[in-house]
Amino acid sequence: MNREKDAKQSPVDPSSEKDVSTYIKQKIRVFNNFPKPGAVFSDVTSLLQDPEAFQLVIDALKIRYADQKITHVVSCESRGFIFGAPLALALQASFVPVRRARRLPGDVVGVDYMSGFYTGRLEIHQDAIPSGGRVVIIDDLVASGNTLKVTCELVQQLGGQVVECGCVIDSLRSTPRIRQRFGPNQDYLLAVQANTDAPFRAAYGTLMSSWEKVANTLNSCSAFKMHHLKGPIAKNRFERLVERHREWVQSGSVPDDAPSQDVAFMTIMNELVPKLNAAEAEQLPILGKRGRPRKIRSGDAVSVPKEKRHSTESTEPASTGSTATLRSVLAMDTPIVGRQRFTPDDDLMLIQFVKESLPFRAKFGSICSAWNDVAAKLDACPEFSKDSVKGPIVRYRFENLVAKHRERVKRNNGHVVGPKGAPAGELEVIMTELVALQDGEDAESAAQLAQRVSAAVASVEEQDADADADADADADIDADADADIDAVSETSEPSASPSLEEEEEVVEIPTSVYPTPIAPSPVPTQSFILPAPVAATIDTSDASSFAGLKVLLQEMVNQQARSMEQMLQLHQELYDQEREERRLEGQRRQRELQLEREEREKDRQALTSTVMSVMKAFLEQNSRD
Repeated sequence: MNREKDAKQSPVDPSSEKDVSTYIKQKIRVFNNFPKPGAVFSDVTSLLQDPEAFQLVIDALKIRYADQKITHVVSCESRGFIFGAPLALALQASFVPVRRARRLPGDVVGVDYMSGFYTGRLEIHQDAIPSGGRVVIIDDLVASGNTLKVTCELVQQLGGQVVECGCVIDSLRSTPRIRQRFGPNQDYLLAVQANTDAPFRAAYGTLMSSWEKVANTLNSCSAFKMHHLKGPIAKNRFERLVERHREWVQSGSVPDDAPSQDVAFMTIMNELVPKLNAAEAEQLPILGKRGRPRKIRSGDAVSVPKEKRHSTESTEPASTGSTATLRSVLAMDTPIVGRQRFTPDDDLMLIQFVKESLPFRAKFGSICSAWNDVAAKLDACPEFSKDSVKGPIVRYRFENLVAKHRERVKRNNGHVVGPKGAPAGELEVIMTELVALQDGEDAESAAQLAQRVSAAVASVEEQDADADADADADADIDADADADIDAVSETSEPSASPSLEEEEEVVEIPTSVYPTPIAPSPVPTQSFILPAPVAATIDTSDASSFAGLKVLLQEMVNQQARSMEQMLQLHQELYDQEREERRLEGQRRQRELQLEREEREKDRQALTSTVMSVMKAFLEQNSRD
C-alpha cells in the first residue's frame, strides 16, 4: 500500500528506471568548462531544489536495493553524502562516509586516486565495515569511474562485499571504443613516413618526440584513416614490421612468403631496413650515472668552439715529448671524458639571466621552455665556460645555488655571507633578491632587501680598505718610533746618568700596545695618522717628548676602542631590526593560516547543515507518509 501511495505522489513510477531517468535528466543543469577547461559538469543542485525529484531518486534507489540485503551504504565526499544518507535510512542500513585525506579521526585505511575532476587520497575508518558486509556504493555522478573504483578497493580491504555502485548521473563517454587495426594502407604510409623522418636516428632524449612527430603527420593525412595515433603505437608497429621483414630475409626471401604482397610496401621496406641496420651499428654514446650522454673531449679540447672560454677544471695541460705522443695515440681508442663544472663566473651569469626572465614564475606548461631560454642565452654567451648546456641542467644548478644560499643564511643567524664564511659578493646580493621572490615577496620588497645586503657589502669593503690604511699607518709609526729610539741610543754616551737610562726603558713600548685590525663590520671606522715630525724632533735631554708620544698612542687606542663599541652597537641594532621583521612575517603567516582554517570550518558547517536539512526533510516526509 505504501508503495502504491508513493507511486501516486511521485511524478513517475519509481519502479520504472527508464521513466525515472528521463524525468531526472530534465532536472539536471549542465555547465561547460567546470571545474577545469574542457570539462562538462552536471550539477545536482537543481535536482535537490525540487523535493519531488529528490524523493523520486531516493525511492528509485530504495526499490532497486530493497531485496538485496544491504547492510552498509557507502558514499564519497561530498555530494555523495546527500544521496547516500537518506538511502541508508530508507534501507535501515548503516551509512559509512568516505572522505579525503586527514579528515577522518582515528584509524583509517586510504588509497591514492585520480578521478575525472580531482586528484588526491580517499580514506575510510578501519572498523566501519565488518567482514562479509554487503555494501552498496552511492555517488551523485560518475565521470571516469576512478573514484568508485578506489572506493571499491577500500571496501574490499575491510572485507566487505560490494553488491553494486549506484550513481544519479552518468557522465561516462557513451561513444563505444573501437579497436583500430593497421591495414596494408596504414603500414605503407607508416613505412614511408619513417623513411622520410628517420626517427630511429634521433638523438638521445628525443626518440619519443620524433615518433610523436611521425604520428601527428599521419593523423593529419586523410588517406591514413586512423584516429588519434600516438607515438608509442607507431613505434611498436614499425618495429613489428621490421622484425617480420628481417625474418623473411633470413628465411631466404621467398616471394610467396613475403610479409606483404604490396610491391610499393616491399620496396620501401627494402630501402628502409638497411638504413635501420646502419643506425643500429653506430657506436652508442657513453652514458653517465643518470643515463645522459657524457661529454667527450680530447686532451686539447679541439672540439670546443674557439670563442668559448674554457674551464680549467675540465681540460688538461698539454704535454710535450714522446709521452704526449703516446698518450695522444691511446686517446684515439679511449677518449677522455671530462665533466664540465660550473665556475663562480658561470654561476654569476646564470643568476643574472634568471633575474632577467624569472623562469621559476612561468605558468604551468611553459616552465621547461622558460629554462630552455635561459640555457640558450648562456650558451650564446662567450664568457660562459660550459657548452651545449640544457634547460634542466640550468634549473638544477639554480635550485642547488638556492639551497646552498638558504643553508648559509640559516647557519649565520640570518646574515648573508659568501662560501666558507667569506664576505658576501654580487652573487649573494642577487641570490637574496631571487630567494625573496621565490618565497612570495613582491618585487619592491625583494629589491629593498637586496639593496640592504649590497650596502652591507659596500661597507665591508670600505672597512677592509680602512683597516689596510690603519695597518699601514701603524707600520709607519712603528718604523718612526724604532728609528727615533735607535737615534737616541746612538747619540747617548756610555756614561749617561741612570735616570736617562730609565727614561729610555720607558719609551720602548711593546707592539701589543698598538691597536689590532678590526673585524669587518657594516660601520666604517676612523683612521688615525700621527704627525711624523714629532718623533723626528725629539730631544735627548727632554724626557717629556717620550711621555707625550706615549699619551698620544694611548689616546689613539682609546678612540679605536670607542669606535669598536659604536660598531658593535650598530650591528646589534641591525640584527634586532631583522629579527623584528622575521617576527612580523611569522605573525602575518599565522593570520593567513587562521583565516584559512576559519574558511574550512565555515565550509564544513555549511555542508553539515545541508546534510542535516536534507535528512530532516526526508524524515518529515516519511513521517507524513
